Amino acid sequence: MYRFSTILRISVGLALLSVSIVAAAASLGLVPDWYGGQLNQRKQTTESLAIYCATIVQHHEPAMLKQSLPQLLSRHPDVASIGIRTTDGKLLIAEGDHDGRWQPMDVDKATPTQMQIPLSRNSEPWGVVEVRFHPLQPPLLARWVGNPFYALLIFTGVVSLLAFGLYLSFMYLRSSRKQGVIPQRVRTALDTLTEGVIILDNEQRIAMANEAFAHLIGKSPVELRGRRAEELPWLRAATDESRTIYPWDKAREEGCVQKGMLMSMQVGEGQARTVAVNSAPILDDDGQQRGSLATFDDLTDVEKKNLRLVHLLDMLKQSRLEIEQQNEHLKYLATRDSLTGCLNRRTFFEEFDAIWSSAVRHGHPVSCVMVDLDHFKAINDNHGHAIGDKVLQQVAETLRAAARKSDFVCRYGGEEFSVLLPHIDLAGAMQCAERFREIIVELKPAGLDVTASLGVSSTCFGAKQPAEMLDQADKALYVAKRTGRNRVAKWDEVPRDLDADPGSYHATKGYSEHGSDDQVPFHAVTVLLSALTLRHADTAEHSQRVAELCVAMARGMLNQSDTRILECAALLHDIGKLGVPDEVLLKPGPLTKEEWAVMRTHDRFSVDMVAAAFGCPKLTKILQSHFAWFGGHPDVLDLPTGKEIPIEARILSVVDAFDAIVSDRVYRKKKNREEAFAELRRCAGTQFDPAMVDRLIAIVSDNGHCQRLTDETRAQQDSLRIVTLAEKLATAVQSRDGRTLGSVAGELHQLARDDGLNNLADQAQLLENAANNGVNWEEVIEQSVHLLEECRQPRIDAHASQRPDVPVPV
Repeated sequence: MYRFSTILRISVGLALLSVSIVAAAASLGLVPDWYGGQLNQRKQTTESLAIYCATIVQHHEPAMLKQSLPQLLSRHPDVASIGIRTTDGKLLIAEGDHDGRWQPMDVDKATPTQMQIPLSRNSEPWGVVEVRFHPLQPPLLARWVGNPFYALLIFTGVVSLLAFGLYLSFMYLRSSRKQGVIPQRVRTALDTLTEGVIILDNEQRIAMANEAFAHLIGKSPVELRGRRAEELPWLRAATDESRTIYPWDKAREEGCVQKGMLMSMQVGEGQARTVAVNSAPILDDDGQQRGSLATFDDLTDVEKKNLRLVHLLDMLKQSRLEIEQQNEHLKYLATRDSLTGCLNRRTFFEEFDAIWSSAVRHGHPVSCVMVDLDHFKAINDNHGHAIGDKVLQQVAETLRAAARKSDFVCRYGGEEFSVLLPHIDLAGAMQCAERFREIIVELKPAGLDVTASLGVSSTCFGAKQPAEMLDQADKALYVAKRTGRNRVAKWDEVPRDLDADPGSYHATKGYSEHGSDDQVPFHAVTVLLSALTLRHADTAEHSQRVAELCVAMARGMLNQSDTRILECAALLHDIGKLGVPDEVLLKPGPLTKEEWAVMRTHDRFSVDMVAAAFGCPKLTKILQSHFAWFGGHPDVLDLPTGKEIPIEARILSVVDAFDAIVSDRVYRKKKNREEAFAELRRCAGTQFDPAMVDRLIAIVSDNGHCQRLTDETRAQQDSLRIVTLAEKLATAVQSRDGRTLGSVAGELHQLARDDGLNNLADQAQLLENAANNGVNWEEVIEQSVHLLEECRQPRIDAHASQRPDVPVPV
C-alpha cells in the first residue's frame, strides 16, 4: 500500500506539473484562444460580406444584392441573418428573419452575436451592413465547465495523472520481479555512485550491475545480469602472466582486496575505454566467500587529457626552443647594419671598449682602419641609390671576407667603414689597409671603377680612449682624401695644423676640428639603455632612432669623438624616465595635468643621472642645453640661445622633435613626414636652429634614407620585442605563473595591435582573458601553442629578406 501511495503522490505531482506547464504556456500566449479565434473569424466574415455589399451598392444594383443574400447566408452556417439598413434607419434588404433577430445597437458597437459595418456611396454615408450570428457553442467539456481553457487544464491533469500512474506502476512491478537476491536499498545506494560497480556470485556471474557500469558498457543492467564478467569485451589486463588473471579472480583466490589494476574494454566500433579496477571478496556471517565486488573508475577522459597535456607541453617546449632561436637570431640582427650586414655603430663601440680594456690590461696592440669610398656621391647621383646600395653591400662583403675572424668590420656611416684589428700593430695595420684598398680596386662592384681612401691609427700613437683612436684614424683618412684619394695614410702623417677648408672632405660649416677630451664608456650607456628597455621599451626605441639620425646629422659637422658623445647623449636623453612612477609612465591613456607635471621631471632626472654616472661635462652640457630654444625659451630664462647652444644640443633638439612628431603617442596619432617638416619649419628660428632644420629635412628627404632607416629600425625593434615577450610568456606557462602570464599577454596584445598584427593581437587577448579570469591550464597551454606559432610569423622573414648578405650564426 505504501508503494502505491508513493506512486500516486508522484503521479499527482507530475500531473500538476503538466497542468502548470500548460498554464504557463497560456500566459505566454502559446495556447490558442478559442473564443478569440471565433470572434476573429466572425469579424472577417462580416468584413467580407460588407465588401461584397459595398461593391454592389456602388453599382446601384439593389436587386442583385437581394438575390445574392440567400446564397451568402447559406455559405456561412454561423450567420443567422443579414440585413442592409439605410442611414435613416430603414431596413432596405434582409434575409433570415433579420428584423426579428436584430437587436438595435450603436453603429460603432459589436458583440459576439451581432456585428455591423457602415457602407458609403460616392464618399457619402449610405447605410450599414448588419450581420446576426448564432450564439457561440464551445466544445462539450468547455460547455460543462463554462470556459474552454479550464476544460483544457482539467483534461491535461486527468490524462497526465492516469498516464504517469500507469507508467510508474508498470515500472515498479517490473523492477520488483527483477530484484532477485540484491535488496533494493543496496541497488539504490550503488546506483548513486559515479563509479561502475558489479556484484559477482561464486561462479563469477554478474548478480547486479549499477547504472554507471551499465552506461560504461553500453548495455542495460538487465542485459548484464547472469553474464560472466570475463566474457565482457576486455582488451587487455595489466599483467605479464600468460593467462589473464582478472582482479575479481585474484581477490577470490587470495581472499584480499585488489586495487588499481588498469584494464581496457571495447565499448563500440573502434572505441576503447580505460578503467581502474578494484575488487574485494564478499563474505557471509560465517566468513565463507559468497562472491566478489568490483568497481570500475573510468579513466579514459583523464588519460586522454593527460596525453593531450603531455603533447601540448611538448609542442610548447618545441615552440619555445624555436622562439629562443628566433630571439637569438633577432638579437644578432639587431647588432648588424641593415644594408651591409656589418656591425652597427653601437655594437662596434661596445666591442671596441671591451677590446681596448683587454689591450690596456695585457699590453697588446690594437689598431683601427677607417675606410671611405671615393666619390661615392657621384655614384648615387649618376647611377642611382639602388646601384649605390649594391656597391656598399659588395664592398662590405669584401671587407668581411678579407678581415680575420677576430677582426670587427663596422659600417660607420654612409659610405664609411671602420675595421678594428685586435693584436695588430701599426705595421700590420698598414698592410691590412693596403690589402683592403687593393681588393676594393679589383672588386669593381656593380661593374663600376671604385676606389677607397683609408686612415690608420694604432695604440703606438698614444690614444687614451677608443674614441681618440677613431678620431686619429678619421683624420688620417681625411689626409688620404686631401692628398689624392685611393691611398692609405696613418696618424703620424696628419699635419698638426690640419684645417678643414670648405672644399675638403668635412666641408660643412661648423665642423669641429679638435676632438673632445671627455670620454664616455659605451658599455655603461648600453647598460642604462637596457634598463630603460625593460621599463619602457617605446622610450628606448625612440632613443635609438634619435641616436641613428643624430649620427647622420653629425656627419661632416663633427669629428668622431664629438659624434660619439652626441650619439650617447641621444641614447640617454630620456633615461630620466627610469625615475617616473609606473602609474604615470605606463598609463595607457592620456595624462592629466598633474601627471604631465610629474612626467616633465624626467628631463632633470636625465641630466642628474648622466652627470652622476659618467662625469662627462660635455655630455651633461648637451643634455642640459637641448631643452634650450634657439630664439630664447619663453619660460626658462637661464638657458643659452642661438649659437651659444652647443651644436650637438641643437642637433639633438630638432631630431628628438622630428621623431616624436612621426611617432604614435597615447595622446595623439603620428603625423607623416611632410607634416613633420612643416611643423619644424614653423618653429625654425624660435625653438630650433634653422640650419639644423634644413639639414634634417635634406637628410630625411635624400632617397628616403631616414624613413627607410626608421622603418627598418622600428620593424626590427618590434620583432625583437614580440619574440622576447613570447619567450617570457612560454616561461610563465611552464612555471604556471598566471599573474606574469596575464601581464605579458596584455603587453603583447597591445604591441601587436599597434603594429597591425591582428591575428597575433587576438591570440594574445584570448590568452590575457584566460589568465585573468581563472586559469584553465589545459586551455592556456593550447592557446599558448597557437600564440607562439603566430609569434614566429610576423616580420622576421621580412627582416631576413632585408639582409641578404647578413651571415646567420650557427
